[in-house]
Amino acid sequence: MCVSKTTNGGTSWTRSFCSARTGFVNSLLVDPANPNIVYAGGNDSSLAGLFRSTNGGTSWTSISTGITSYVVALARDPVSGNILYAATSSGVFKTTNGGTSWTNTGCANAKAVMVDPNQPSIVYAGASNGFFRSTTGGGSWTAMNQGLQDLNVTCIGMNPGSYLFAGTYGAGVHRWLFTGVEENTDLGISRGCVIKPNPTVGKSMISYALPRAGKVRLVLYDNQGRLVKTLVTAVQDAGIHSIACHTDQLAAGVYFIELVTSETQTRQKLVVVR
Repeated sequence: MCVSKTTNGGTSWTRSFCSARTGFVNSLLVDPANPNIVYAGGNDSSLAGLFRSTNGGTSWTSISTGITSYVVALARDPVSGNILYAATSSGVFKTTNGGTSWTNTGCANAKAVMVDPNQPSIVYAGASNGFFRSTTGGGSWTAMNQGLQDLNVTCIGMNPGSYLFAGTYGAGVHRWLFTGVEENTDLGISRGCVIKPNPTVGKSMISYALPRAGKVRLVLYDNQGRLVKTLVTAVQDAGIHSIACHTDQLAAGVYFIELVTSETQTRQKLVVVR
């Protein structure tokens, strides 16, 4: 089981072996915060094979403890590098300690996995029996197969704020209108909030919809979970609401907008740039 690497744009490649046993690699993941950390998932002599390199692929260490099937896809939490997901035929496995141990979250026959870059608690998975979403970081999974002409989903993708995409085995690519929030199909109103523009330089508009009147709390946290400012704390009528979030006095970095209502509680990432 090996991985090949190029440092000259593909002119030449160097092979490094994850293990001495035969096998194949199905998925590679480079840590966006540290490109020296690379994960390789596959089949190691008919066993689950998941390996990590901390030196850009020079050497590898097995981190397969708890995984019971070969790995076909990998995804990383956009905030925490210790949280990873591995799609396998037995289900989507999750680690919260950088791969030291893994637990099965369900969603059997998974072929693809992806974490929402704006809401890390939302995870998507493609499987041989459909497209699934978890809003609790893999705590439970809900099918979202309406409109799919083939439930054998082999790959998935996202254009944040616009669409989710599902590649299928026999019916092409499907797309689903993505608002970054849960749809209330009975009322036709979205639950959650939409942030535009995001990333932002000085101001973003935050829009959200309430299916019924009730208490609303909208707050801004920094990346350490500290309260930066309270944007809304009030009882509001049903309907669509918008408020400006001024960020010109904030340092560049990642922040989170949290919306709490009687219907839901969501948290979305806001990136401030300079």
